[in-house]
Formats: sequence, structure tokens, C-alpha cells
Amino acid sequence: MKIEKAIEIIRRKTTIPNDGESFSDIEEAYKIAIASMQKDIYKRCTYDKGFYPCPNCGTSTTEDCVSTGRCSTCGQAIIH
Repeated sequence: MKIEKAIEIIRRKTTIPNDGESFSDIEEAYKIAIASMQKDIYKRCTYDKGFYPCPNCGTSTTEDCVSTGRCSTCGQAIIH
């Protein structure tokens, strides 16, 4: 599902599907929203051999990513 469609479903503030949608579409929209919100919760990353592995996706990030507070790969909020 595209993010725009998920936003449309959630903005309706109902769990009743429109024509052409199913309850699984509603569920998927909420899963997308939850995953996005979870990325805004800071997760701690630890220094390992010159890099900071992202606690969400595992990508090795540099000090620059840590100083900006976001993983450049997945967007997870990170602190060290």
C-alpha cells in the first residue's frame, strides 16, 4: 500500500472500509502508521569499530548520522 493511501484511510477516522477496500487494507494502513511513529522513538546505538550500527535496520552509521539524530538509511531516531 502506498503511504498516501494509508494516510487517506487513517484520516477518515473510521475502521469501516470504503468500496473497493477490505478490513486488511485498514489494518495495513494502521501498521504503516505505527511503524512510522515507532521510528520517532529514540533508540540507543553503541559505538562499534568506528561506526554506530542502527538499532532498527543494522546499517553502520557514522558520527554525522548520530549528530543529526536519524539513521540515513531507515530514518530511525537515534542517540548514543
